[in-house]
Amino acid sequence: MADLSLNVNNEKFILQEGGLQLIMIAMRRFPRNLQLQETVCSVLADFSRKGSQMEFMLNGDVVGPLLYAIRTFPDRPTISRAVVSTLKNLANYSDKFKQEIVESGALSLIL
Repeated sequence: MADLSLNVNNEKFILQEGGLQLIMIAMRRFPRNLQLQETVCSVLADFSRKGSQMEFMLNGDVVGPLLYAIRTFPDRPTISRAVVSTLKNLANYSDKFKQEIVESGALSLIL
């Protein structure tokens, strides 16, 4: 699924079909599934890098599941890079995210 967001047509399909909501549900429901967590983290990093769906992320619990993924799989560079990238992009987008990142103790990840 991570590769799907790289294609503009597939990205539109993901968004139109509620795919972002579904992957967040899957991320929360299967927190120890390595392949799923890598995929979701990569998709979120891609969307946040493009500034896409920031309002969705702002209104949902995105930071918590991302932090859980990086803590659960600390030796997976794909997850680490994606989580750090997403957190940086979210912090640059909104003060709410900055505050949430600071309060979660994850500030050291993005500095």
